[in-house]
Amino acid sequence: VSTQSTGNNKMQSLKFMCNKRNNNLLNNFNFIFKKNTIGILNLNLNLFILNQTRLCQTITNNSDLKKFKIYTKTGDKGTSSLFNGDRKAKNEIYFEALGNVDELNASIGLAKYHCDNIQNGLSDYLQQIQSLLLDVGSNIATPRNRATDIQLVRTTFALEHTEMLEKWIDELDSHLPPLTNFILPSGGLSACNLHVARSICRRAERSIVPLVDTKETDYSVAIFLNRLSDFLFTAARFAAQKENNPELIYKKIKNSTQRTLESRDLKSNE
Repeated sequence: VSTQSTGNNKMQSLKFMCNKRNNNLLNNFNFIFKKNTIGILNLNLNLFILNQTRLCQTITNNSDLKKFKIYTKTGDKGTSSLFNGDRKAKNEIYFEALGNVDELNASIGLAKYHCDNIQNGLSDYLQQIQSLLLDVGSNIATPRNRATDIQLVRTTFALEHTEMLEKWIDELDSHLPPLTNFILPSGGLSACNLHVARSICRRAERSIVPLVDTKETDYSVAIFLNRLSDFLFTAARFAAQKENNPELIYKKIKNSTQRTLESRDLKSNE
């Protein structure tokens, strides 16, 4: 009982120190303190208090720290830095590829918003993909032939991510009817936005081809983007089916010459 009382006193003191500094830290204290009051004393309480005290002191000592500024002005002259420190013109292929991947990520974010609204089961997939696309960007921003060993390890993109996409594709496709015609981007807001993301993904893939050819970007990134466009196509069909929206079928619109030739063929067969 005395140990519990001592622990509670320590907790109360630390709460007083930090309750105006960090809400998450205060929540931690409230959780542990509540458990102590009902007699469940964690054996690691002293270690917890020590760690949180150090964190609280850091917060207190750095209370005047300011947020990072959104703008740095370092790119005002049309250049930007890669992860390895190289400074390049913003119109070089590295930044073209990075911009396409960023646009792809934003388009998937929009598609995810619509998927969230109808709860079609795709949101978790899309959120994981968004995180992986940041890793894709890190790989592109770190030319493999001009990076340190540590940079290479930190930005390596594993083939297992593509294998994961393939499993997802097979899973979604198992719920879909087989394709018998070319389909048009259609099927509702979720499906159409996934089709838009798919087309941007194709552009992103095309833009990294030169970097892969010169071995500045891992081949695994190209494979991932290629498979991602397949996933987005399958996901778009899945979303349309979930909403019971029809997929529009491609129908060839014949020009006047084609219609004339077709008419002649019909007459010759009579």
